[in-house]
Amino acid sequence: MTQNERIKKLESYLEEVQTAFPDAVRKGSVIIAPKTQEALAAAIDLDSIDLAFVPGNYAYAAKLDLSKAIGKETVAEPIKLVIAVQDHRVNGVGKFLKEAVLDPEFKKGVDSDPVFKNFAMPNWWNK
Repeated sequence: MTQNERIKKLESYLEEVQTAFPDAVRKGSVIIAPKTQEALAAAIDLDSIDLAFVPGNYAYAAKLDLSKAIGKETVAEPIKLVIAVQDHRVNGVGKFLKEAVLDPEFKKGVDSDPVFKNFAMPNWWNK
């Protein structure tokens, strides 16, 4: 196959991709085709996608190295380290979880684990 034939074939392929993904942006021979996908699916499906925005908790579950991320989301202070429990369990498991998170040993464990080095921590974490 000649170089011109390869270029023609590539052009044809790029046109097909752009037709299939109307929101795609083409820059030379690169096409960025946004695809909405559940965050967990994106984390699991990494072998078939080139780029994904994955929330930290899903990235952690998928054992992704956050230090190699192109970027990280800025997490608003009120939603960092939220522990949600049902109303009728606030005084039971809710109290237990709150005490566990505030325990210096928990903080020491998290701080000593390099996996959490790139996680957004609440302002009170280092106080």
